[in-house]
This record gives sequence, C-alpha cells and structure tokens, in this order.
Amino acid sequence: HVATNLIPRINSFWWSNVNTLAYDSINSKIYLGGDSGLFARFDPVADLITPTPAQDMRSKIPFWLTYPINALEYEGGHIYITGQWGFAMYDIATDIATSLNDKLGGIYGSANSNNAVIGVGQDVFIGSDEGVFLKYNHTTGITQDLSPNIRTYFGAYAIRKFAYDSANGDLFIGGDQGRL
Repeated sequence: HVATNLIPRINSFWWSNVNTLAYDSINSKIYLGGDSGLFARFDPVADLITPTPAQDMRSKIPFWLTYPINALEYEGGHIYITGQWGFAMYDIATDIATSLNDKLGGIYGSANSNNAVIGVGQDVFIGSDEGVFLKYNHTTGITQDLSPNIRTYFGAYAIRKFAYDSANGDLFIGGDQGRL
C-alpha cells in the first residue's frame, strides 16, 4: 500500500485538526471528527476510481455547534460521537444524528468533556474528564455510572482512551498522569 495525501479531499471545508477517525467496515467509509464541530465522511473505495472530496457532514449534527469532537466509534451501524458538547449517535442507514445527552442525565455531572468512546456489543463506554466512566446500552437506552468501579485507582483524572481485548473480554482505560 502507498500513503495518499487526502488533504485536497477535505481542504474545501476543513480548517482545523483531525482529532479522531472511525472506520465503517460494512460500507468502507471513514468518518472524521475535529475541532469546531467538524464532522465528515470519506469514501476511499470511490476515491480509487475518481478522486472525490469528502462529504462535509456538519449539517447532520447542528446541535453540536462549534465544540470539538474528541472521539468517534463505529459500532453496529452507528457512529458514536463524544466531545466537549456531550454524546451523540449518527445512524448510518437513516442518515440521522441524535443527541444522547439526555441519556447521560445527572450522571454526566460536572465533567466538561467526553474524551473517549468504545463500542463493545450492545454497550458503548464513555470516558470523560474528572474520571467519569459511563456505560450506555444502545438497545435499552440505559446508562450506568461505572465511575465508582475505578475511583480508587483512577481518582478524578481524565479518561483519554480505551482499548478492548475481545478474546478475554477486558476493557483497558488510559488517562492523565499515567493512569491505566
């Protein structure tokens, strides 16, 4: 494989950092999230035939305004979006995004930024500033606060990234000050 400069595909509307990527393996699309609420979709398969620009998808998430998108996750036909604004889901089949901030309820509390998201089966895990650790089940719509499970060793440090070991069912959490 050869590295390809994709800047010309997004430079007509993208003016900031690419903070996160998610890959839709079913439809072979790449989703991009960035500062200022930038959200886009790129089709690398179509680009092989004719170089095409990425699709500016900010209009799909008008409620996000200009807040940064910190993490994207593809899971079960959805792109989950987290960032300073909160939590949202983009449904690929219907081409509709929905704010899920109401699913966080009072659990979200004073955390001011959702930094990490990962999908594991029916569950979506969300990591935030101040060590807030949530599990949202997209089938039931129920959110659980799992912060007490990690509070003794994670404290109030920000959660930055997740990694999932599917063979053993282990979820790894990484954060500020070397927390793991």
